[in-house]
Amino acid sequence: MAVQYLKYKLKYRPSANRLSLKEKYGVLVKNHLGRITDYMPWEEFGDMSVDSLLNEISEDRIPEFILNGWNTVWEENNNRGFLNHGFNENSMQPYVKLKYLGDLDRLKVQIERQEGKVRLDFNSGLSQKVFEHWIDGLTLNIKKKIDFIEDPYPDCKDNYYQNVAIAFDFLPAPEGCQIKIFKPLREVFVPAKRVIVTHTMGHPIGLLITHSIWSSLFNINEKEIHGMLMPQIVENYDFPFKPQGNFFIRDQEVVDRLIKEMEKSEWKDLR
Repeated sequence: MAVQYLKYKLKYRPSANRLSLKEKYGVLVKNHLGRITDYMPWEEFGDMSVDSLLNEISEDRIPEFILNGWNTVWEENNNRGFLNHGFNENSMQPYVKLKYLGDLDRLKVQIERQEGKVRLDFNSGLSQKVFEHWIDGLTLNIKKKIDFIEDPYPDCKDNYYQNVAIAFDFLPAPEGCQIKIFKPLREVFVPAKRVIVTHTMGHPIGLLITHSIWSSLFNINEKEIHGMLMPQIVENYDFPFKPQGNFFIRDQEVVDRLIKEMEKSEWKDLR
């Protein structure tokens, strides 16, 4: 099977996560039928590198999530709107995602400032002892503001701590997982009571594929708040969604432009 690839680079803003990465490389991969999927690895959290992925594909060991991306028709106009959380403390959204950037005192102040619910993402940046000590020190009013806490520390397997819900992203979801952060372009689906669909902070086409997988594979809970937006995270990003009331829908003008860019791009042969 002939496969082609196109590497790309994105420049991230400092608030992307606690690692303060300035730029990362991802890859678009196209199969013999012209179907495209996206892969943006986070090796810091256990993902294989771009080159390792390409080597796996060249050896006919194609990950299932790559096949799922190829099998997703993202080009067609999909008007399914979705709700999305805001990002960082300046957001006016009723649900806001806050990243732990290394300062727990600052994070506590950020939570206190929010009017609505917050989602905290630690990217496994704490020890279990420090995490539990910090939660124990929060007031009941602050705890009530927390929708869930994502990947608090390595090897976390608990669905709750002090009645605060734990969500699993890069950490393996435990049996009976209550909240799964699902990134379709880096993993296969894991059932959970709540599934929050998010992106891998990759190419705009990756966002479109993620949105299409979300809208086609699940019994959609229209009230669930997802994380498929990322305009505040990456500089000079061709964002393929636009607001429509409280929802976000595809921006077909941007989608058409992305399709034309793919047609003009110089793809490299993998095999």
